[in-house]
Amino acid sequence: MNPKSHFKRTIKKYISIVIVVTLFFSMHILDSKGEAKENFDFDEYAISGNIKDKEERMIREVNPSYEKIKSWISSVGAGIAINDINNDGLSDDICLVDPRYNNVTIQSANVSVKPCGYSLTLTF
Repeated sequence: MNPKSHFKRTIKKYISIVIVVTLFFSMHILDSKGEAKENFDFDEYAISGNIKDKEERMIREVNPSYEKIKSWISSVGAGIAINDINNDGLSDDICLVDPRYNNVTIQSANVSVKPCGYSLTLTF
């Protein structure tokens, strides 16, 4: 038996054991900190722009040179950010980019002030 190959196999076994043990203990630590979520109260409501008259597109129109990857491009375009857009000192405003409708929506997430706050939709 080649000593180098034996050493490589042994090292791989020990590294695997260390990884499994580390993951086990890290999951235990994360699970014990999960109790903090009980101290918060969350409400669910819809985030949507003015899309009443817009047709949903699942696949975007792309440049002909990107035709082979248009499904991938269509799947990675959406995004959301939470910021202080109205300058009230709270990060309670939402900017939603929705490529299905080709628009950007900015609205308030502070439902305690108004049910919908404000909503501004830009369509391209």
